[in-house]
Amino acid sequence: MSSSRNHYKVAVGSLMAECNPRSPTATKEEFYANGFFAGESLMDDIRQSHPRAPQELKAFTDQFRKLEPTCQLIPLISAYGGATGPIEQSFLDEMIAEICDCIRSALPVDAVYLALHGSAKGAEDEDPEATLLNQVRHIVGPKVPIVVTLDLHANVSSEMAQLANVLIAYRTNPHVDMAECGTEAAELVARMLKGMQTRSAFVKLPLIAPSPTQLTDKYPIRDVLDYAQSLWKPPVLHISLTTGYTHGDSPKSGMAVTVTTEDDEETAKRVATAVASKLWQERDGFVLNLITIDDAVSLARKANLSRNEPAVIFADTSDNPGGGARGNTIWLLSAFHEAGIQDCVMGGLNDPMLAAEAHRLGEGATFRAKFNRNEEDPLSGKFDAEAVIERLHNGRCVGRKGVMEGQSLDLGASCLLRIGGIRVLVISIRQQCYDPVFFEMVGVDLAQVRSVAVKSRGHFRAGFSEFFGPEQVYDVDSPGLTARQLDAFPFHKIPRPMYPLDPQATWSGVVSLEHAAEELTVSKP
Repeated sequence: MSSSRNHYKVAVGSLMAECNPRSPTATKEEFYANGFFAGESLMDDIRQSHPRAPQELKAFTDQFRKLEPTCQLIPLISAYGGATGPIEQSFLDEMIAEICDCIRSALPVDAVYLALHGSAKGAEDEDPEATLLNQVRHIVGPKVPIVVTLDLHANVSSEMAQLANVLIAYRTNPHVDMAECGTEAAELVARMLKGMQTRSAFVKLPLIAPSPTQLTDKYPIRDVLDYAQSLWKPPVLHISLTTGYTHGDSPKSGMAVTVTTEDDEETAKRVATAVASKLWQERDGFVLNLITIDDAVSLARKANLSRNEPAVIFADTSDNPGGGARGNTIWLLSAFHEAGIQDCVMGGLNDPMLAAEAHRLGEGATFRAKFNRNEEDPLSGKFDAEAVIERLHNGRCVGRKGVMEGQSLDLGASCLLRIGGIRVLVISIRQQCYDPVFFEMVGVDLAQVRSVAVKSRGHFRAGFSEFFGPEQVYDVDSPGLTARQLDAFPFHKIPRPMYPLDPQATWSGVVSLEHAAEELTVSKP
């Protein structure tokens, strides 16, 4: 370590992608459109009041500078692919090589912090995070701390857990604690640089669940997290529960628990096993509650008929860009239009060709809007109707509430079309509709509409909570790449047996929760 000098040298970077094998291959162009920074351009972005780099990366750098004002932060890259298809292998190799080259040229470094998703997939590499961590570990050696933050939906492999000193996963879904996780990572790195030793334990379960059932303010995940919190006492430094990315169809699929302690491997094992046992005990609690498209039409019509009825919001969960879907299916739009639904807004439908046509025609123009005119995937569907171009926008905005609050976003050339009684937000850069600013930037007053349909799965709940309470939210079952019924998804690579796909699946590590609590009699700080 370089701690004999007057400052620490810490490498920081990010590589984030959540990869759905049924989605189109993720290219360099897609990563650059979503936000790619390298070297000093990364630090320049982080210094902005509304950066595009991940929130945890900015939080880490801000907090570590507070703790160690004389530190030197070595910028690697920040590459964000979002939820997408498998990454083009040559580009994935290029990104990993760039991270490693930056670290190599900065040696010696005292620590490495990486903000990863945990569910990436290359065209040929099923575990890119482990590939990256293995190469970084080889460069820095066995004694340099490597601390990693992960998405709650990470598919964590044992290799990842072994190669990193600490894994810190988000604890909220919708994810509103990314900055908190980055801050926590900075604090742990600072303590490790002062000599604190860590020990970790990792437990993998043969268990997956539909993502709408994984909200952290609802049973069963809420109860498991509460139980984990009751065990979070010294010497425990961190407990990560990762529910996995169900549509990832990966050899590392499955829920997992990772526990890090201050130099106490036995306690780490006991706590990890106890939390995993609680998760396994609640495995039948992951129950989907979906409505049909016809149900959604009926609810929207009911909201139309009486202002005394609450407005409603529908999650088009099967076409969630946040799960790797294209964000362009037309099934809800077609059904609502045919039913004559009024005072409704939908978005954001990803159709760059349609958005470009609207920008050529200009605001106020009437034309025949043809959705997905060149789309070949039958799941997307085709739809056309007379439309009025109400508003044009360049798609650049700042997240106002929820998951991306304060973060710069770019939806590409965008437009608001009026099709009968429905207004449709069309975008050019595929993005989950998790923030009300998507509609507000094109002049929609969400407090005045009677129904909303969003291309999202769960993150919109945090952004739209000021307009819609939990009782006004409905998840719709429709065709799409992120269909929520597990038996509708063609799994090929997940380990088997896997519960609930295989009801006979068992896990041999179960312990008595009462006995575990008695054994873990450690005092609170």
